[in-house]
Amino acid sequence: MLFSHQGRHVLVVLALALVSLSCLASASNGCERAATYDYIVVGSGPGGGIVASNLALAGHSVLLIEAGRDASNDVSTTVNALYYPQSLDLQWSFFVKHHSDPDVEARYRLLTWELPNGTYWIGPKANAPSNATPKGVWYVSYPRGATLGGSAIVNAMASVLPNDADWDKIAKLTGDSSWSAESMRKIFVKIEKNLYLRANESKRGHGLNGFVQLGQGDSSYYLQEPGRLALLSHFAKDLLKRPLDTAATLDVLERDANFLGASRDGAAEPFGLPNHNNNKGRRWTPRDLVKDTVAKTPKLTLALESLATKILFERSASKPRANGVEYLQGASIYGASWQYDKTTAPRGTKKRACARKEVIVSGGVFNSPQLLQLSGIGNAKLLNSLGIPVISDLPGVGENLRDNQELPVAGLSPVNITSLPGDPAWATCTFGAPGDPCLAQWEQGTGPYTLPSGNSECAFLKTKHSPDGNRDVITFA
Repeated sequence: MLFSHQGRHVLVVLALALVSLSCLASASNGCERAATYDYIVVGSGPGGGIVASNLALAGHSVLLIEAGRDASNDVSTTVNALYYPQSLDLQWSFFVKHHSDPDVEARYRLLTWELPNGTYWIGPKANAPSNATPKGVWYVSYPRGATLGGSAIVNAMASVLPNDADWDKIAKLTGDSSWSAESMRKIFVKIEKNLYLRANESKRGHGLNGFVQLGQGDSSYYLQEPGRLALLSHFAKDLLKRPLDTAATLDVLERDANFLGASRDGAAEPFGLPNHNNNKGRRWTPRDLVKDTVAKTPKLTLALESLATKILFERSASKPRANGVEYLQGASIYGASWQYDKTTAPRGTKKRACARKEVIVSGGVFNSPQLLQLSGIGNAKLLNSLGIPVISDLPGVGENLRDNQELPVAGLSPVNITSLPGDPAWATCTFGAPGDPCLAQWEQGTGPYTLPSGNSECAFLKTKHSPDGNRDVITFA
């Protein structure tokens, strides 16, 4: 990888930050007229998939380039209850640098080292073999989606809006008011199709007619076994600092975490956990919107198993303008793919497409900056050292990535608390095996696979480390 960073990026609900590169109308750099579109979008996840679809529905011709395949036939990508295990060929995993201090980095227990024979050893520097080369911490626990629909296919579906203060900070930093919390909430209202609000909850700040389906489990899961309710009840009481009976506890666990209000940033309390699903056990992803759009209009063209490698520029004007993309067509040709083997991997078929208006880069937190750097946009010193012609010296590209760490917290209970729901109908399920009766029921919108799971509530905490006095930790279980 060409970019440096610290930690990993957390995608809270929507990948709204796209890199848009204005283009000249004329095709150049050897582009053929047959391969010219109004827009080219790189990446089909929550950013690119939605933008490409909306542009096509507005009447523009769009090429959507996606490095992965369409995995619509893989039930683990649609049935919430069958999320694990998921096919590894839908994921890219990365080695990452977690700390700028090499001494701190060297102490990580999950630091990965490559041995001369091509295998890996994992452990801190103090115990590493003398002939091992450090690669970084393997980004296996939070893979990036490499499939139509992007990381929305492989994530845990949690769809909680960030603090308003976060958006306003970006708006102030960039001097661009379109990044403000008020502006972002308007976009959210436009695209959301809320399926979980209760009759007594305000619809202010929510959308009911959009395409991003947001559902939420109800409290029935906690009633199926006494231990579950007792555990969550104690948790809620500790946070709210007041006694709660059963009804009040269940009410708290279904409250809207994405409510619109001035007190939201400081609300260190338990809520329900919104998920991008249809409330019947079916995951919603940008793949649904993309495929619906393709069925509605010929304006959207998909290039699957196509890895973007370079943005093309028209340089005859005073400022370079992006007007195309080079990409390699082929399966598993990127080094972060689980199927990639450098000794046998195909090189891919080199292709080129041009854009009359814009190239939109939405490849995700790792691959967008990498593609920009490979195209000559980034730190000139780094690019020159690698022999990459510099289009624009922008040292911030590929740097300064920050992250919120995620970690499990386990505890002992005096009683057994099972994770599977207590409904006896689960006894007949074969979890995706041929002839699974529960899968057949799910297709009809009934059966155990449509029931709420334990991933139905969340709680916000405010620690002493909060830089602005707002909540700074979210928990869910």
